[in-house]
Amino acid sequence: MSNPTSEFFDGIAERGREPGLGRTTGSIRFDLTRDGTVEHWRVQFRRGATSVLHDTDPADCIVQADASLFDDLARGRANAMAALLRGQLVTEGSPELLIRFQRLFPAPTEPPRRASARTIGKRRG
Repeated sequence: MSNPTSEFFDGIAERGREPGLGRTTGSIRFDLTRDGTVEHWRVQFRRGATSVLHDTDPADCIVQADASLFDDLARGRANAMAALLRGQLVTEGSPELLIRFQRLFPAPTEPPRRASARTIGKRRG
């Protein structure tokens, strides 16, 4: 069964190269809790070349989060830095790798606003 998180990491693995990470070398591991178990995803960067592994090897940055939050990040429904500031993401090691990694997430999307909400409080004339 596929979920947004596995689709996100599969997409990174398929691309293999991320031009926006051309000067980045290191690794980041995501420990995601889902249904009482922990999924481990480790992404290695070497000057833009990326590889995705399913292991618990040490990494330069380790991020712990609930898998449902990561699903929202992978869909563009949440922002990594906002989640970090709220304490929903816990990092260990080099947080600058998470800052660079967030470039791979889709841009957060806003829920559509109702027409009436756009005009409340605005002066006309």
